[in-house]
Amino acid sequence: MAAANTDLVRNAAPNFATALTASMLSSDTSMSVAATTGLPTGTAVTLVIDATDSISGSATPTLKEVVTGVVSNSTTINNLLRGKDGTTAQSHTSNANVTMWITANLWNDFQSAFLVGHSQQGLHSGISNTGGMNNSGGLSTDTLTVSGASTIPTISGNVTIGGSTTHTGALIANGVTTFNNAVAVTPTSTTSGTTITPTLTSTMYIVSALAVGATIAAPTGTPTDGQTLIIRIRDNGTSQTLAWNSVYNVIQVTLPTATTASNTHYIGCKFNAATSKWDVLSVAKG
Repeated sequence: MAAANTDLVRNAAPNFATALTASMLSSDTSMSVAATTGLPTGTAVTLVIDATDSISGSATPTLKEVVTGVVSNSTTINNLLRGKDGTTAQSHTSNANVTMWITANLWNDFQSAFLVGHSQQGLHSGISNTGGMNNSGGLSTDTLTVSGASTIPTISGNVTIGGSTTHTGALIANGVTTFNNAVAVTPTSTTSGTTITPTLTSTMYIVSALAVGATIAAPTGTPTDGQTLIIRIRDNGTSQTLAWNSVYNVIQVTLPTATTASNTHYIGCKFNAATSKWDVLSVAKG
């Protein structure tokens, strides 16, 4: 990311000192200096102009000005924000000292950026991330909200979640994931239909009031080996016929061919990647 004068986290350079090679007006947004060697270029920089007299070395508080800008080349700093830290934007003569101090502005901006995602104790108070996150050594949080597809290919450490967890989308975790509290499942559902097509955006698919005979079609989505799917079916008070797509492979159970009026039916499945079938492992009603 290119440096910008709005950067809150700005790098510093030890013992940096140079001088203006041209005078400045109070309205100027760039300054020419003898050299920018040693100044950071990955972030904006905060500098002090006229902190001391260029000949005697005495402090010159009435001339002092703090600025933030971006190093443009070996002798130019552009995009200046003038009069920072309670100083006043003013004119400066050629040869005026330009130095880098750890100013209140530099420190306070860093603190503001830090506290966006951390508490005063240094704990993460919220993480918003859109470019990928790599974490080694453990991640501890009381609430984790993930929207969209989330892939965790490697966990070097432990992920411990001690509070509510909201996840919308697919979650693939190849590693150790520990949930200290219950993980709430938000089912997908339909009321009725002659063709019932479960979706794999949740581990549970509900048919709440089946009013016609129906065929349970193959689920939509891309399942992974061992993925769980629970289908829950209840009719509208009248028994309805059921037919099942051949993707449902029964193992020591029998799929219902009709609902029992006003009963709830559960069908528990696991995806078998070797056969590309949904192995039906449990059937219950009540």
